[in-house]
Amino acid sequence: MTIILDGSTGIVSDSTASNPAMTAKGNGSDVEGYIQLNCRVNSHGVKLKSPPHSSGQSYTMVLPDNQVAADKFLKVKSITGSGATAVGQLEYATVSPGITVADCWYVTSSFTNPSQNSGFIAADWSRATFGQLGNVGAAINQYGGTFSFNQTGIYLIEATVGCHITSSGVDRYVQASLLTGTGGHNGSFSGNPSSNYTNLGAGTSTTHGSVITSLIMDVTTTGAANTSVDCFRLYTGSSNSSTIIKGNSSSLQTYFTVIRLGDT
Repeated sequence: MTIILDGSTGIVSDSTASNPAMTAKGNGSDVEGYIQLNCRVNSHGVKLKSPPHSSGQSYTMVLPDNQVAADKFLKVKSITGSGATAVGQLEYATVSPGITVADCWYVTSSFTNPSQNSGFIAADWSRATFGQLGNVGAAINQYGGTFSFNQTGIYLIEATVGCHITSSGVDRYVQASLLTGTGGHNGSFSGNPSSNYTNLGAGTSTTHGSVITSLIMDVTTTGAANTSVDCFRLYTGSSNSSTIIKGNSSSLQTYFTVIRLGDT
């Protein structure tokens, strides 16, 4: 049976069509078809209304096929067909929880010769939890200066390397690099996805500075940092082996932050 609600006459007519349907017609001029659901005394009501004629839309929206639940929102789960005549299946979906991982790790003591250990900082790492420093979620994993994750996703990693240099020369630079890998601590870390330099200038006196570098990493495999998972390291380098990379047990001088931005 087909029920047609005529917006111009208000006439309800039945047909013998094999496809059961209800149509709310426009008035043929300036009012789109709509269905109004009134309150029990008919003093007010809410409407479901068609898009305007100018949009040319003839799509179908199918009500959710999962159970209604609090704190959900309507989402198009799937689409059949395309364009103005597509059929969209709705569902009650869960709102994204927002940021689920925010972590900070820092170097607790200074060291000389930033090119040691093939350039990456392998020791004296600690999770920053002192003072009013905060974190979201569980700590990321660390093994010998290699860091990995417990949750897949897209991550923003930003590192700061504090330094000072005492040697004389025209080029007195310090480098900081974030390198990623897929094989965990024993895997390879190739290329320089993110690398920056600071030039402390010519001179003979002690000069202090810092280098900041960052990248956005797509993490698809997770687990302990000494297993075959997505991971990263912080590398340092300098024009002189006497350069000091600064660390401190109670302040952030060489450190990085990790924030999960969303799903992979």
